[in-house]
Amino acid sequence: MIQILRATLLPLLATLALLLSPPTAHAEKPAAIVKTSTIGQGTIQAAATFTGSTQFHRQANLASELSGLVEKVFVDEGDTVKAGEALACLNTELLDCSIAAARAALAEQKAVLDNARIDLERKKNLIDGSVISRDEYDSAFYAERTASARYATLEAELESLLTQRRKACVTAKFDGVVLVRHVQEGEWITPSSALFTVAAAKEVEVRVHVPQRHLPALRKGAQVTVAILGEEQEGTIRAIVPDGDPKTRTIPVIIRLRDRGTAAGLEASVTMTVGETKTALIAPRQALVRHANGDGYSVFTIRDGKAWAVPVRVEGYAGDMVGFSSDALKAGAPIVTSGNERLRSGQPVVR
Repeated sequence: MIQILRATLLPLLATLALLLSPPTAHAEKPAAIVKTSTIGQGTIQAAATFTGSTQFHRQANLASELSGLVEKVFVDEGDTVKAGEALACLNTELLDCSIAAARAALAEQKAVLDNARIDLERKKNLIDGSVISRDEYDSAFYAERTASARYATLEAELESLLTQRRKACVTAKFDGVVLVRHVQEGEWITPSSALFTVAAAKEVEVRVHVPQRHLPALRKGAQVTVAILGEEQEGTIRAIVPDGDPKTRTIPVIIRLRDRGTAAGLEASVTMTVGETKTALIAPRQALVRHANGDGYSVFTIRDGKAWAVPVRVEGYAGDMVGFSSDALKAGAPIVTSGNERLRSGQPVVR
């Protein structure tokens, strides 16, 4: 009986002893495979990239200075035009009649003026010889003055009509392209009517809104890099417009492009310096690991075969490289550049 109890109780006691014994330490996390680089040191300029839009530097709504009936339109949307080229002309039949009448009136007055001058000259000789009275001479003198003034008035009226005749055609004020045609032949227009929208197609620039914190670093004339439709080109800051947006706290910056001749309204990525040159630790940009709360970055360095997270302060970017500072790191230290997304501080690594 006692042997039976021993046979039954011993396995139970052994099992109970195992259950009551303290747990063993968890197995160490397996080594992660990573790629590394070496921290360098150098100078870097703080830079950032902003998205803006292309726009025309010069764009104008062209209108006529006269009222009238549009007789001929010579251009359409998308046409290139030269400065001084006629875009549309008004009907000038009535104006031509007025010009003809003004010329006839001027010719008539010229005859009157010539006659008055001859009469004045004759009476001047007669008064010197005391043949006529002073009143007769004065009458001839003021008749000539009146005829001369009337001639000048008619001459100015004719010149005004001729000027209107020249302005009957609306012309381009600069080389460009017609963006919008607002008028059709046969329409009656007034001086307030916009007939065409024309832009200088070879004078394209970029407008980008930069956060106000970068305003102290912006300089007129500074060089920037602009990417449009996948093509990079150099640009220059033409203007920093002192009209910030109170909602977004941004400042408009106008970039003049070196290579002109594209369209307006295209997306443009502008990379510009937003800080001074400074000495910093340099490493590939992919070494940065953003903190889970979004506040700051860390990098992983390797000591004794394990990866250790070290907080860093980002100073600026230069292409694929990042400049940063840290009291715990020095140039020459190894840094993880690949495989760092899921690393934990203290985890073994294999390079």
